[in-house]
Amino acid sequence: MASSTVPLGYRCRTGTMNKPLTYIDLTAVRRIGASIEFAPREWLPSMFRRVGHAMDSSAADIFAWCGLDAIPSAGRQKIGNLLTEEVARAIHLGLGVDADTLSTMVMSHLPEELEAFRVNGTFAQSKNWTRGGGTRYCPTCLLERPGVFYIEWRLWWCFICERHNTVLHESCPACHQPIVEASLREVECRDPALCWASVGESDYCRHPLAQTWSEEPLTADSPMLLAQRAISRHWRPGTYDSPDIPAATLRGVAIALLSAGHHDTISELSGVDELELRGLFDHSVRIGTSPPKEPLAMAALLGAAYRLIMDDEPMVAPTIRQLTYDRSARTDKEAPAPWSARNFLDAWPGIDALMRGRVIRSLDHDLSPIQRLVHGSAASAAAWEGFELIRRAGWDAPDAHPESFSALMNAADSPTSVTWAEGAIPPLLWPSWAAPLGTNPRTDGITLQHALADALRIAGTGALPDYEAIAGIGRKLRPTMFGTPQQTTSILRQLTELALSLRAAPGPINYRQRQQLDTSRLLDEHHWRLICQSIGHDTGRARRHLNAQRYAYMRITATPPSALPDRLRFREHVSDAASYTEFLMQMTAELKEAIDTYLSAWLTLTPPPNPSIPSSSPVVTWSPRRFAHPGASLGHELHDIDLDLLHDRLRVKAPTLKALAVELGRPVRHVRWAITTFPPVTEHHCEPIDWLAHLPSKPPWVRLP
Repeated sequence: MASSTVPLGYRCRTGTMNKPLTYIDLTAVRRIGASIEFAPREWLPSMFRRVGHAMDSSAADIFAWCGLDAIPSAGRQKIGNLLTEEVARAIHLGLGVDADTLSTMVMSHLPEELEAFRVNGTFAQSKNWTRGGGTRYCPTCLLERPGVFYIEWRLWWCFICERHNTVLHESCPACHQPIVEASLREVECRDPALCWASVGESDYCRHPLAQTWSEEPLTADSPMLLAQRAISRHWRPGTYDSPDIPAATLRGVAIALLSAGHHDTISELSGVDELELRGLFDHSVRIGTSPPKEPLAMAALLGAAYRLIMDDEPMVAPTIRQLTYDRSARTDKEAPAPWSARNFLDAWPGIDALMRGRVIRSLDHDLSPIQRLVHGSAASAAAWEGFELIRRAGWDAPDAHPESFSALMNAADSPTSVTWAEGAIPPLLWPSWAAPLGTNPRTDGITLQHALADALRIAGTGALPDYEAIAGIGRKLRPTMFGTPQQTTSILRQLTELALSLRAAPGPINYRQRQQLDTSRLLDEHHWRLICQSIGHDTGRARRHLNAQRYAYMRITATPPSALPDRLRFREHVSDAASYTEFLMQMTAELKEAIDTYLSAWLTLTPPPNPSIPSSSPVVTWSPRRFAHPGASLGHELHDIDLDLLHDRLRVKAPTLKALAVELGRPVRHVRWAITTFPPVTEHHCEPIDWLAHLPSKPPWVRLP
């Protein structure tokens, strides 16, 4: 006898696997005296009816033969949906069904996204387009395997027979009544290949269900067939060549089509004549709570949805936009604001990130700049799809794709998204990115960097927005910063695509942690003298040392002068700002390298704010690789400046930044960033310093018991 345990592939959603076997006397169950062929995924009550007919008995007789009549009535109602270990053992003993096949013969074998169960094992018909009862069938399948009704035929989601590429039947071809399913309470011997709909007080239709009109099979490129293959990959064994589209996304797109009332669009996209669909779509007060009942209508609806999801985006974007505007808008008090992205997306409930991107991109130019930024509508489809590809690889095979962990944790709809933004994005955006994104030459550099950094934190976060971060962005990212409409689109696209790139592969620096480090002894006077001596640089007076400390702090934290510690703050009554600018203009490549070498050692040896935080990265500064889409309308790149002329002017005289900006034809901020990023080389010999011998070692953390 086969093992009494149910295989690991078996699913029981109600937890009844752990209940003691108290109802059936398994020792009294005997093997039936007939050889029966069992089909994987045949619905269990259908199998009882078929076996009963073969034995000239009823489904109820076979049910009792297996000892299942000892189960209380509440438990019997669930047998076609959920399978307990006790029931599985009894059926195996009585009929000889192997455990693997038996586990596929109940509705719980199908994925939960296609059906919804209550705690008691019955269907919740208002969720997931769950069908409470009834079945469809394929006439040709019934000819080949008489009486076998499959579990997937009981789903609204199954509307095409993939074996024969034909639309399933919902009713008897003779009496046109719904198919009467097998019941465990049947006391009559019923041929499972016939229609058992009542046609009188004591008579049945009895029409052979396989005898019907002939249909031409669908072509291989039929949207209806492609949609069915995408859905059936959840229950078909073997490998799949169809796309993995979540059922919730297909349902959301279908609801948008129904809500807009565009039956002509459904007809055009699915390839079904509109006359054939006339009258097949139910008019419900709450559109979307249930799908069309007719298989052809469901096939056409989901075939149209498939095309909106999978066709080339430029081809379907106008249709997506039109459906969004023509939908039945919400009018309740909790409805999102009119003309907002969230209001538009309400027409497409439950769709995944990829389809959400399609919808929002089709509406890009209908949204305000801030809405476009928050929802990432200006970013390319390739950027969004690339990020989703990385993230989903981590869902499906996390061990094989460890690089996906960052994308999973940092995604805009992840609960850790806000925490990621606080640490991964500096208070001031990297100059290499701020320079080309700054199209207004009159905008102050720090103002621009601060606004762009705040914008980057919320770029593409519309799926799970941080309203606190979004609230004030309109005052920081002023309209004058965007420039022309073409420049606005380029800036928003760059910010969103940069955000996606960083979420998938963050940089090595946690800027929030950097600001929490103890910097009270950062670049003390002794260390400053060592640096100057190593490169032959004048140490200057106290103010020069103070400016060097300011430079070091702002370099590792990427903060503005207003965020300096009290001891390093610029004083209003003293020309500190001018003095610091002079310090920057006297910066040399050798001094910059020497300070960076010191800072790297300092970061290595400085303990984190508390022992639960990992040590700081020794990387002093970092910026993501610059990229720009073809045809981008942006400002000058940071390196797009005459460095030779800049260095010559810095060496021979002490010009003002404004004078240099006029001569170089660049904004003042650009010149300032270029000086700090590409300082002139003096070719002085530099003596290396072993900072590990001069800096205090990292003190050990004392953990109290």
